[in-house]
Amino acid sequence: MIVEVGANSAYYFDEIKSTDAKRYVDIFEDGTVAQSLLKLPHPYTNEDAKWWTTFTKQQEIILGSRLNFAIRSKTENDLLIGGIGIKEISVVSGVADIGYWLAKSHWGKDIMPRVLDAFCQHILELNKSGVAPFSYIRSLNADIFVDNKRSERVLTKCGFKYVKTSKNHYEKDGVSIDAALYTWDLNAPRSLDLFATTTTSTSS
Repeated sequence: MIVEVGANSAYYFDEIKSTDAKRYVDIFEDGTVAQSLLKLPHPYTNEDAKWWTTFTKQQEIILGSRLNFAIRSKTENDLLIGGIGIKEISVVSGVADIGYWLAKSHWGKDIMPRVLDAFCQHILELNKSGVAPFSYIRSLNADIFVDNKRSERVLTKCGFKYVKTSKNHYEKDGVSIDAALYTWDLNAPRSLDLFATTTTSTSS
């Protein structure tokens, strides 16, 4: 399944492929993206990339649904330029924790707000259709490092509401980091008229 990022967009997200492994290594090589991601190892190796591409495929087989996606650029021969997905779903609380990232080469192009909006629309459609495990979701949560202003702008632009800041919530490379929590309620009206409607293709 390919999910277009708005009408006439140059971007879409779809499955993570084994052939993406080298591209992951190339993107994460300089460590810039890793600075804002909690669990991404640095240096990032071929073994790390192969583990991730294998894990996401196995996860999809077990769950019967895809939780993690590769963001691609149509104008660059479907080049992998980022990722977005659900890290965890609580059936009890109905909360799904999400994460996303974009290659440094594509920063400053207003891509991620449109991708996140399309992702929210995609989750909402699956939720309303009763597709498990998305049918359990009542809200999407995003925990970000407090100094990650880029991500803060993405979330607020996409209608996520600030909830709280947790002191020393994370530890990365031996340093304690404060985290800011943002949430989006699936029952809240979508207010992103500035973005085109998301369209979904059944091709893969």
